[in-house]
Amino acid sequence: MIPADVDISALSRQLEDAPVAFTSPEMVDPVLAEQLREVVAGESAAVIVSGPGSPVHLRDVGQAVLDGMDFSTVIVRGPGTGAAVSEEHSRAAIETSRNTLLAEPDYVVGVAEFLSEANSFSVNWAAVSAVIVVCAVAATLCVWWSARGQVQELD
Repeated sequence: MIPADVDISALSRQLEDAPVAFTSPEMVDPVLAEQLREVVAGESAAVIVSGPGSPVHLRDVGQAVLDGMDFSTVIVRGPGTGAAVSEEHSRAAIETSRNTLLAEPDYVVGVAEFLSEANSFSVNWAAVSAVIVVCAVAATLCVWWSARGQVQELD
């Protein structure tokens, strides 16, 4: 649900000029805007600076902007919270990187670290494969052990 005080059309108009927008005029900080523009330069990403809100509402704002704009990633950052949506990065990459974003109180550093981590995210397929093999072997042993016990009971 988009909060009543957030105007998606106004955010989209702001993002037509630069990849940084603010949810309200009172929040506009030209220095922060310029620093965030530098961080997302060369990325197909936008940053929206928001007031307080729940991560779910901020994610909805990001998704509404993503659906209507030509960005592959939208990051919405508010005090103590934030959200990100992306057509480029997997949900796992977004969730892992979101923790990095929120751990950093400096919005500029947090966005830079988020993008760096999301862009370099990869699944450790060797570890995933090892876990699958171990689970399969354990399941096979359990079935064997159970069947062996039933055969011994019949004797």
